[in-house]
Amino acid sequence: MKNIYLTLLFLLILPSSVTAKENLKSKSKFTVRQAESLFTAQQWKSAIPVYESVLKAGPKNALGWNRLRYCYHNISEYDRAIFNYNKALLYEPAAPLATIIQSRLARVYSVKKDNKNICKS
Repeated sequence: MKNIYLTLLFLLILPSSVTAKENLKSKSKFTVRQAESLFTAQQWKSAIPVYESVLKAGPKNALGWNRLRYCYHNISEYDRAIFNYNKALLYEPAAPLATIIQSRLARVYSVKKDNKNICKS
């Protein structure tokens, strides 16, 4: 009898979690795969609106914020790159990614000749 109740409970919960995932996906007209494809092809300007849309739907993606920042860095929009680096760090990325983000943040400050903030990154 317990198994029947557990099965029914599982069947009631499963559709709601699937619907929640579908709603999250539908908030962005783009997918992470599209953003990654543009990033890999080094189409920085095209990747920016795709990453922004994806991150608006699911903002806790440190790698996504890092890659958005890298796109801005490559088109010389350093202030936006700094903003997105800091956003990536807010979501507590894994230690290897955090190290990469901090070193690239220091590089952007160096390009801007902002010696005060180089030491902070």
